[in-house]
Amino acid sequence: MAATLQPLANETSSVLGLLQECENVEAQYPSLEMLPPSERAQLNAITLACLIALGRVSEARLLWSSLQGQTAKSELGALWALARAVAAGSGARDAVYRAAAAHSWTPVVASVVARLVDDTRRAALVTLGNAYEELPSAVAATQLGLSEPQAVQALTQAGWTKGAAAGVFNRPSAKKSLNTIQDPQALFTEHILHLEKF
Repeated sequence: MAATLQPLANETSSVLGLLQECENVEAQYPSLEMLPPSERAQLNAITLACLIALGRVSEARLLWSSLQGQTAKSELGALWALARAVAAGSGARDAVYRAAAAHSWTPVVASVVARLVDDTRRAALVTLGNAYEELPSAVAATQLGLSEPQAVQALTQAGWTKGAAAGVFNRPSAKKSLNTIQDPQALFTEHILHLEKF
């Protein structure tokens, strides 16, 4: 039964594992019509949330289209709005944050949506690190979907340091890699030494 599915407990909990639990529940019934409507709706919502969080938007679209009788005011409708924001790509992160915050989710779905938002913020931090050497905290707040103090905390935790100007952060210094070696002779030597290890 859908009622036995539990929210993701921590960062190591697997969205894929929760999706597999949903599939196991579905496999127990010849037809989901045998489940009470509230449990069926909850199972569909959890499955849809997991598919969205895993980036399997095509499968989410198929599930959504099979749920003809659901209204746009339901949790499923709110999840579909979130799926459309995710499908829009990294340029629409603010739409993901708005869609995630716009609904009062049930506990299991809330844990999956929270994971999706965290993953979106981590991806945004990587993009910001690639795009900016000096990042204004106001820009970070917009890109991370956080208030400015929360964005400052997120930047600090990610290794960004306060810059000379107020409200500006310097990206973490990158570790030296073969791609940053300036001397071609040194690059060649590093490459040969690496190959000799095998």
